[in-house]
Amino acid sequence: MGFYFPEHYVSLEELLLARGEDPNRATDGLGVQRMAVLASNEDSVSMAANAVDALKCSKEDIGKFIFATECGLDSAKDNASVVCELCGLPENCEAYDVKAACAAGTYAVWQVIDWIRSGRSKGKSGLVVCSDEAIYKYKTNAEITGGSSAVALLISEDPEIISFNLEMGDYKSNVRDFWKPLDSECAVVAENGKPSIKSYLNALTSCFRDYLANSGKTEFDYLIFHTPYAKMVCKAFNALSQLVPEIEGKFDSMTEDSLRAPALVGNIYNASLYLALASLLELNNTSVQGKNVGFYSFGSGCSSKFFTGVVSSEFKNSFGLFKQLNNKQKLKPEKYEQIRRGELVLKESKGFLLNGVDEQG
Repeated sequence: MGFYFPEHYVSLEELLLARGEDPNRATDGLGVQRMAVLASNEDSVSMAANAVDALKCSKEDIGKFIFATECGLDSAKDNASVVCELCGLPENCEAYDVKAACAAGTYAVWQVIDWIRSGRSKGKSGLVVCSDEAIYKYKTNAEITGGSSAVALLISEDPEIISFNLEMGDYKSNVRDFWKPLDSECAVVAENGKPSIKSYLNALTSCFRDYLANSGKTEFDYLIFHTPYAKMVCKAFNALSQLVPEIEGKFDSMTEDSLRAPALVGNIYNASLYLALASLLELNNTSVQGKNVGFYSFGSGCSSKFFTGVVSSEFKNSFGLFKQLNNKQKLKPEKYEQIRRGELVLKESKGFLLNGVDEQG
């Protein structure tokens, strides 16, 4: 796994306090501490390229690459081609984008797994990168549920971190809870998120019932969920405990550690489920070896999938995840306000960066 986190963040408690609002709305109400703030010369493609670069893997061994994002630069041309060029991926690497709101990353992962299991990979590895900036209109209720980051996943025949099981459950429905107009960088959340919460929980119980019909298994050591914010995951765990009574009262031991890293960057759409996995693995290290993990992936609109995986018996954490997050720079609330009002331009100077956008994209 490779990660990219923006260099700057704002403390949501400090931001709300400076605005004269209840600071507990973020920490207690949502379970989020910080929101990553993307520089003006960064975007989903630059973050994706930086996350791929952080993998330090052999690019020649990659035969398939999928870019999962809902923040693409072009509505026609795939963003994957740009990342391929930046990162030096082979020209004969099959590469394209996938879009399905926050569930696209999971669909991409399973497309690569199916490609490997079909034998078409011929021993090569697949690469998935999830990269998004969640940004909402200034000073709306949804604003503090934003964030940005990228997670890259190297998938091979002999995984070093986790092996996914074939049984899964799916659910799909047409829901008008969340959308992003083509002419806007800001997503729109219907009715302060109430339809999204209802859809998230309904999709969870529906796809889990489908999973049960396909597998009949309810034994989990850990459970991780798509994490727009921690309190949404708490609701999900409680809803799932109605179907799996054995997990009731075990939130702290089964799920809590997966929320620690997401709370430090905010909502990162496609990447949130896999950052939750990394958070769980880093905080438990070798004690997760051989353990069974349940995954709930959700995308507004809506798409959902429940599946499981077993952590490698030889897994040893080497992510340095919290070291990276703890080295970021905190913006004062007034600086953040200036950035959002367009009075201050935040620039980054390291890694892959956005040079500009012209009439060709």
